[in-house]
Amino acid sequence: MAERANNIQVKVSDDPRMEEILDLCSNYTALDFSQRIEPDPTANDDLSALIVGLDTLGEELQHLVDTEREQREELRVAAEEQSKINKELEQFIYISSHDLQEPLRTIKSFIELIESQFLNDLPEAMLPMFGFIQQSVARMSDQIFDLLNYLRVLKGKRIVRVSLNEVVENLLVNKASFIQEHKAEIEVESLPDIIGFEEQSEILFENLLTNAIKFSHPDRAPKISITSEQTPTGVKIKVKDNGIGIEEQYFSRIFQIFQRLHNKRDIPGTGMGLALCEKIVSNHGGSISLSSIPGEGSTFTVYLRSDISSSDLT
Repeated sequence: MAERANNIQVKVSDDPRMEEILDLCSNYTALDFSQRIEPDPTANDDLSALIVGLDTLGEELQHLVDTEREQREELRVAAEEQSKINKELEQFIYISSHDLQEPLRTIKSFIELIESQFLNDLPEAMLPMFGFIQQSVARMSDQIFDLLNYLRVLKGKRIVRVSLNEVVENLLVNKASFIQEHKAEIEVESLPDIIGFEEQSEILFENLLTNAIKFSHPDRAPKISITSEQTPTGVKIKVKDNGIGIEEQYFSRIFQIFQRLHNKRDIPGTGMGLALCEKIVSNHGGSISLSSIPGEGSTFTVYLRSDISSSDLT
């Protein structure tokens, strides 16, 4: 039996078509599907069937490669066009936001002038209108400020080593009056250094801290802790509060731009703070998540990779 198998092997290896088949397979592994073997119409053996099958396979693979190249080129063109649109949109928003500040300042000045010189001469029914206008102007001004912040986050800055300890220490000094006003108690553990954008890191912690204080529980003073935990692949930073909490169904919504869960008269804000946080963390190649119990408090967890490099940042 072994002798018969050897005889068959010799006969196959002696067939000149075998060299063509091996050459064809070698080209296929190099993604070259242009070669074809002309089948012998008089032959009716296994090698002839193999040649027909390989040729058919080559045609199908060539079609897949051509399709993939076309799709890749379409994606490249679309990405370039999208990048151009994004830059134009950013420029439009930036210019428009700056232009809107001027009429807002003018409206505010006129209201202050009317209040100082003609307030006593106005009908009493008109007085609440001034408060409403002032609140609207202040709210729009805050929205424009946050929008410009968002654009700065999109563009990013120079990548440096950032001391999160210094970032939080400076934040506590700058926000001292706001913290004292709300009688907030803040505990901060030692935080690590990271590689990233310093200004964005400051905005990140400012929004998380301000958010924790603003959404405090009416029956107790805000108590906030900022801790860090090393992991095998990076660091987790947790900002925990004892505030009003958030229902799980709203977890994804709070990270959307201009989304609010509460009446602006009850809790001020533009609805951009957490959207900024998510964008900043994304810029650093990380992620942000939330766990919360309504009525008891919330914990925002920021994860940042330890193997981050400049090529990972956006």
